[in-house]
Amino acid sequence: MDTLDFLPEHRGPDGTVFDLGDRVKVVDQDICGEILRWDGSKAVVLDDDAAEWMEGDDDGTLVYPLRDLVLLGNWYLPSAS
Repeated sequence: MDTLDFLPEHRGPDGTVFDLGDRVKVVDQDICGEILRWDGSKAVVLDDDAAEWMEGDDDGTLVYPLRDLVLLGNWYLPSAS
């Protein structure tokens, strides 16, 4: 059994499966980043350019429904241990 089998599957309206660690782009915006966690059915994305707009205690994340995201890929590879 895969150690991630207990996690719920997050699918976009076109059937694309999104996972933690996926690189995504926001539709019609110049925002790209990595999915860090879930806020219900929405993805919490760490903006690649967060340092340009963060103020105070911002953590550089933005929350999007999956319909607003395009999957670019996933560079997370679990260790073979």
